[in-house]
Amino acid sequence: MNGNGNGKKKRNRRILYVGIGVAVVLVAVGGLIAAARGGTKIDPSKLAKVERGDLAKSVVATGKVEPITKVEIKSKASGIVKKLLVDAGDRAKRGQRRDRGPCRASQGTGGSCRSQLARNRGRHGARQSRC
Repeated sequence: MNGNGNGKKKRNRRILYVGIGVAVVLVAVGGLIAAARGGTKIDPSKLAKVERGDLAKSVVATGKVEPITKVEIKSKASGIVKKLLVDAGDRAKRGQRRDRGPCRASQGTGGSCRSQLARNRGRHGARQSRC
């Protein structure tokens, strides 16, 4: 026996290498046995021939659809629109009326429609205002 302890280290290394070798052999034997079995059998009615074609998938889901952002649309003019004189997509010309509604004067603010028209003409100069 050596006094420096090298014999013990060699013996531990030899045990380690033999253990690794046995583990590798066991894994290889297990792999061969699994390959020789063949695996599970698939019912032939569930098999199909491979074909090239389009795929269509639909998903049915329940829940609530919520917008990412909400936008409020408001009019700067107040009042009631009695009749729209244009349709969506129609081209409008300068000065063409697009709606028919009550004058502000007829809503209880005092004065008449004609006086409001006269005030608007004076305020806007040459531009024409209609009530």
